[in-house]
Amino acid sequence: MKLYGSICLSNTERKNMNKFTKLGRIERLGVLFVMLFAIFMQSAMAQPDPLPTELAERQNQTDNLIQDCAGSASGTYDLTGNILAGHTNNYGWEMDVRHGVGGTLALITAMANGECDTARVQADGVVLAISRDESVINSMSMVGPLYGEPVWALTSRENSDLKDLKQINKSKYTIGIVGKNSGSSVTWANFVLKDRSYEKTNVIYIDDVDTAIGKLGQLNGIDVLLMVAGAGTLIPIAEQYGDSIYLLPATDKNFDDLKSSRGDKVFSKITIDKNTAGLEALLTPPNKRSPQNLQTVVVEAYLLMRDDLPSDAKNALRESVRLSEAMFETLNADR
Repeated sequence: MKLYGSICLSNTERKNMNKFTKLGRIERLGVLFVMLFAIFMQSAMAQPDPLPTELAERQNQTDNLIQDCAGSASGTYDLTGNILAGHTNNYGWEMDVRHGVGGTLALITAMANGECDTARVQADGVVLAISRDESVINSMSMVGPLYGEPVWALTSRENSDLKDLKQINKSKYTIGIVGKNSGSSVTWANFVLKDRSYEKTNVIYIDDVDTAIGKLGQLNGIDVLLMVAGAGTLIPIAEQYGDSIYLLPATDKNFDDLKSSRGDKVFSKITIDKNTAGLEALLTPPNKRSPQNLQTVVVEAYLLMRDDLPSDAKNALRESVRLSEAMFETLNADR
């Protein structure tokens, strides 16, 4: 099931999700771990199509190493790296994942400096990097997209004058973003880059989500909390804060199906289905008694690879992405 176009669940899936959300926090983490481990094992065990290379020779060599760089050693970016590594290994190329490099902009810099061969990055981060230095990714190619993460705009139920994220481009409004170098901050920078009217908005960077939500609706606080994350990230937020906050649509046409100068998808317009399990409270505006469909955009994620890699390695990476498409679609549906 794909995220693009809408997020919808069958009756059976909805019942399973409802059961899932009733579990305790530790139990839910255990279930998620089992699900993600199953995805990884299924991907790693998939049989690849043969590539034009001598696999036996490759496996006997020690220099067939792809140096991959990533941020934290957890989350979807790390999981997708493990999935891809399982496939590249089948082609005789070992992918060594080095963590702690940083977010998308730091990863692009590390690749430009030759520290990394590959990285998973946000497409809007690539656009932002190019806006600062047009030549920064001249020696790199984007493979994908791998999956997309929605843009969420949370606001207090007291902000009755806000009906859409696009209204926030006025100096009287303040937007909150968790982490100055986070993926959400990169997305906001792209909003400003594409539509300069957003420069009028005041911006506050906050350390964590709970603190940010506490500032929503407060005097001298924030009017909107911007997040780029999978739908699953919002379920505990809905459970804890759904009676006081809700989601705004993001319908600025500047970001509908936006592409980079290279033609790669950056944002894609989607509709979050009103029946998305676990998000019903956040999808119910103050003037409605029931959840409503929500229009927003997803930020596409890509595999970025250096063009000076051996052709066999690049072929292995492209095939690994192709073989992982079903796994990434599963991530889209479950997030």
